[in-house]
Amino acid sequence: LAVILVANLIVPPAPGAVRPVRDPRRGPPVSGAAAPPARSQTWGRLPLVFEPNRGQADPAVRFVARAAGYTLLLTDRGAVFAGPAGVVRMKAAGAAMGRAVAVEGLEPTGGISNYFLGNDPARWRTGIPHYRRVQYRDVYRSIDLVYYGQQGRLEYDFVVRPGGDPAAIALVWEGDEDLRADDNGD
Repeated sequence: LAVILVANLIVPPAPGAVRPVRDPRRGPPVSGAAAPPARSQTWGRLPLVFEPNRGQADPAVRFVARAAGYTLLLTDRGAVFAGPAGVVRMKAAGAAMGRAVAVEGLEPTGGISNYFLGNDPARWRTGIPHYRRVQYRDVYRSIDLVYYGQQGRLEYDFVVRPGGDPAAIALVWEGDEDLRADDNGD
């Protein structure tokens, strides 16, 4: 269901078009040469990274991720997708969410974000690390929830450890009245 939701919020990159490209050292355009991808196409293929909230978002947000067409906010109450189509929330029903749940970034990318807000250095947020995954530990007994990106799109897994009951997992979606699962459950 999450993949369908995100696919509706992201315009997938168009297949690479063949168009004349001008080599500035050689003069006129060369027909049939593959053009470099448009910026929007490149942006859509960037990996999804997660930033811990260090004051660049509302205090209720634990991690932030941005992709072409939407922003993802991971909070104590679940995931919030905000984009041009509106806001959609995903919650794990009956889960032990809240500040007591350990939430951590996994697989650091080595990248960082800096936010220079105004002229006051006290408002600046610098050196915020990027992670490939975010894990909510024990949202259900012996079950973790892990968010990650796949080709710029959000995915998530419930990791069931020994003693966990997969039947406890239930998702609640709020915000889009037209949101439905297809015959495959997507």
